[in-house]
Amino acid sequence: MVPDTYFPHYPKDMQSSQEKTPQKSLIAYVLLGGIVVVVLFALFFALVASTVSSNKIRTHRVTGYSMSPAVMGAHRLIHCPKCDIEIQIPLMSVGSEQQKHESLETLPVSVVQCWHCGSIVHVLSNEPNSVFVPGERVTVTPAVFSEIRIGDLVAIEIEGVLRVKRLMGIPGDTISIDEDRLLLNGQRFEDLLAERSLQNVFTMRVDQDSLREHSRWQPLSESGSNQDDWNRMERQWRCHCKERDSQWIAYRHFAVYEQDRPSAILDDYPVNVGEVRHLQKIDRPQLVIKVDGVASDVSLEVAFFREGKTYSITKPIRNATPTTFRCTEAASIVDLELSELNPIAVRMRGNVLTEMMAVDFLVERWVEYRLRRSDSRKPYPLKLVSGECFVVGDNVPASVDSRDWGAVPIDSIRGKVELIAE
Repeated sequence: MVPDTYFPHYPKDMQSSQEKTPQKSLIAYVLLGGIVVVVLFALFFALVASTVSSNKIRTHRVTGYSMSPAVMGAHRLIHCPKCDIEIQIPLMSVGSEQQKHESLETLPVSVVQCWHCGSIVHVLSNEPNSVFVPGERVTVTPAVFSEIRIGDLVAIEIEGVLRVKRLMGIPGDTISIDEDRLLLNGQRFEDLLAERSLQNVFTMRVDQDSLREHSRWQPLSESGSNQDDWNRMERQWRCHCKERDSQWIAYRHFAVYEQDRPSAILDDYPVNVGEVRHLQKIDRPQLVIKVDGVASDVSLEVAFFREGKTYSITKPIRNATPTTFRCTEAASIVDLELSELNPIAVRMRGNVLTEMMAVDFLVERWVEYRLRRSDSRKPYPLKLVSGECFVVGDNVPASVDSRDWGAVPIDSIRGKVELIAE
């Protein structure tokens, strides 16, 4: 309804004059109708513009590191002087224009311990070798909820702040825990992601053998055997045997934060510099192997210690092509004594080689979703009802998510997030 104040009230003499002049009254009505039409068109176009704007794909630059390793905010990248591994140091404060001018003084710490070799790294003295890395750019695409899948990254607005999280549960799902691990409808969330898409499993490096002066890998000698198939030269293992299986070579893990004592692989998040917490054992390692110096494909068998038993998987490997072996893929029980302290072993299977084969080992681990010590166990199992969803962050110890908020409204999801490759 158009407010009366938009139109003047005529005095009685003008009204009487209008009554005597019907043509003027008609002109007034025509003008009034034109104004109403203009107002309606303006409102219509404003509504259309608002709808188009709300459906527009928007680009954002990530701040913070609660979704590391999937996406990462602004940080400094330095290299350990001893092992040359990369260390990410997140910035304490970032801004869209300030990011290009952030200095090392904005870092949360001046000294860090290398997550790979345990060396003490003085951050400020490494300033000439540091590199500023701006926060990664992502797109937020508005989408109806039915188009978003479990495991997708979503932009969710909580308390007026837009955050990136991973969608874990939707209406009808049940979130439960088993030894503090988060389960979706009875299945570990990371296992579900691995089944649905290889790209949805995010990993973190544990050991890069080519960067170590002293390897954590050790050939296993069988009783009564004089085999010596594995030798390490120039930080690379070399294997040579003919028409038989080679001897096993096993990985041994050590806790760098505890004076290199023998240890199970732990859920360290190196980006959480300065944070003191109790590290948890992991049981989802994987091994990436690259071989050089072979003219044809070779087959390698990789064994993993899992749930008290040793399981193996055999795959062909192409020359100079990295191949990933996942612990969950290993299904054949093998007679090999491994443990959580030496959870991985490798051997070459029955190949005919005429020369040395160079092998490079990279141990990685999956992101494993779990509750923290400070999280309440009382809400679980949590049955999600209509209009609710459950979201988590990949930086499991540091992320603020549904473990803190509980179930969140689906209406708070602003769109699907995708990383822009740069």
